[in-house]
Amino acid sequence: DLRQRHIYQHINYIQRNEEFSRGVALDVAARSSYIRDNDIMLFIDVDMVFQLETLHRIRFNTVQGRYVYLPIVFSQYDPKRRWRDEDVGYAHTQADEITNESGYFRQFGYGICAIYKSDILDDDINGFDKDITGWGLEDVKFLDKIVKVGNRRNDFLVNTAEVPAQYNDAARKMRRLSIFRAPDPTLVHIFHDISCDVKLDAPQYNMCLGTKANSIGSTHFMERLFYGNKDNINFISEFNQKKLQR
Repeated sequence: DLRQRHIYQHINYIQRNEEFSRGVALDVAARSSYIRDNDIMLFIDVDMVFQLETLHRIRFNTVQGRYVYLPIVFSQYDPKRRWRDEDVGYAHTQADEITNESGYFRQFGYGICAIYKSDILDDDINGFDKDITGWGLEDVKFLDKIVKVGNRRNDFLVNTAEVPAQYNDAARKMRRLSIFRAPDPTLVHIFHDISCDVKLDAPQYNMCLGTKANSIGSTHFMERLFYGNKDNINFISEFNQKKLQR
């Protein structure tokens, strides 16, 4: 369908018939012959929208052998929570607005990543963890690998004088691979309902629930919603009185 809609673009895909694993899918793609060692790879989810400016930032902030770009994306809140309701008094905002009421920047999301193929296949990184199935954690473990590479000692400087070739090879291997992060309002995660599989491992399940909770609405909205219910007010009042009696 994509090829029919974009007949002048070069679109490749790899078919996999096995239990879902985002880590396995990204690892297979990274190692494919479709991508050259000197190409920048952008790992991005299907529920993200981006602009031309996004691609310029990726090219500028991803440096071979030096920087991995992990943009902080803007994630939309549930649109149903943005319309004015006389009971709770929260205001409508446009879906494409970047405001505290329309969404939030995912400071702890690492799934959207730009990196050179030569860097991701570095011996110390060696792609993604392929032992994780289902949703979540593969990006955190990938980040751990990058951080460890960034902690390698930088004992060598590339020498332009006549030195053995092995010297500069060693220098390149010892270069630091750093992470660059910055909020990017041109990268927007479109809101959709989240269903957390109870069969996930506990860490993955808890992460999924956390993401689901964060996407409901702003802190201001949740506060208005809570205090807009008299039962909640009565509960807090009774709870505080009991605390004082103790």
